[in-house]
Amino acid sequence: MKGAQLTLYGPDKTEIDSWTSSDKPHRIEHLAPGTYSLRETMSPRTYDLAEEITFEIKDTGEVQSVAMKDAPIEIKGQVDKRQELVQPIGKGLLANGDGKNRAAMQTNTDGLFSYTIDARNDSATWVDEFTITDDLECAKDGTARFVSIETPVAIGDLNGLCNVWYRTTPLDSTDVDEPANATLDDGHENPWLESDEVKESLGEDCRLVDYDGWHLWKADVSTTESATLEAKELDLASNTVVTGIRIEYGAVAADFTTRSDTDSWTRDDLKDEHDDLDDAKAILGTDARGAVVHMQATSAYTPQTALTNSARVDLCRNGGGDKLESHDEDSVIQRCTLPQDLPATGSAPIAACITALLTSGAAALWFARLRSIPKKR
Repeated sequence: MKGAQLTLYGPDKTEIDSWTSSDKPHRIEHLAPGTYSLRETMSPRTYDLAEEITFEIKDTGEVQSVAMKDAPIEIKGQVDKRQELVQPIGKGLLANGDGKNRAAMQTNTDGLFSYTIDARNDSATWVDEFTITDDLECAKDGTARFVSIETPVAIGDLNGLCNVWYRTTPLDSTDVDEPANATLDDGHENPWLESDEVKESLGEDCRLVDYDGWHLWKADVSTTESATLEAKELDLASNTVVTGIRIEYGAVAADFTTRSDTDSWTRDDLKDEHDDLDDAKAILGTDARGAVVHMQATSAYTPQTALTNSARVDLCRNGGGDKLESHDEDSVIQRCTLPQDLPATGSAPIAACITALLTSGAAALWFARLRSIPKKR
């Protein structure tokens, strides 16, 4: 395999030789009998770093060979968004406007409801960048407003910290150079992130996801316990609305997840737009739990509009590219309706119906009377 950077260490752990692999064998002569280690310091970009191997050189006088195999990388990730069903605050409005609701409506009359967001790394290896973005379309449309977020508790986050970002409408015009970067600051090492090839592709921040227009809400948030961040903490102008939330992780392991129930990731309704919940809090796990986004419906939520919301996850390894990045989305929707009024009892159609029934009843009685008269002989 071409492009792997390899180093050979002797029995006393000193470096003997370093080279970059090609399509031809690399020969090292006159090695004394003993135990040696072969270490890959940088794999080809589309392959995972191989584990160090230890081998023994025997005193045979014969040519001895050692092979190290790299596994190809294929990045895959999933996101799952679910919703509670809000009780509309508009006068006379009812939930289930599309007739597809699969859960009970919330009982509060203030328009409060919640979304849950779960995500996982479905790859066989770790990634440099793992980002969950909640695109609050309903906040952009004005049908709901963002209230707060309970951050996820994750398994497999390598440094136990994440950054939380937010976006607003209208966009803040101030040009702020946000210092937080989980991919570069989480302490994991990947020589590909220092390569010219990756920096030319992604830029100096080495992140696949674009942060233009995003603002850092809070850095170094624990991923082992949930924290609640409220919109009122941001002290935004009265005409400024939060229209997006982002949770930025750096490197995460192959088993990273915010929901450890593996069967729940293969259920048939995973991407159903009516992935509805009676109670968002009731499904949260103990060892891991997804984000809970609290919202409040507004008077703009009417039968002519809908509450729509989506989330996505972006994963990247070694700068991204074919099989080195993954993107997944999930969206939910709910609608409301006006009750269908039935005609009043004294209305014309019902009166006509009663008249018709009485007429037919009289005819039936008259016909029965005729049949009861004996025939004259």
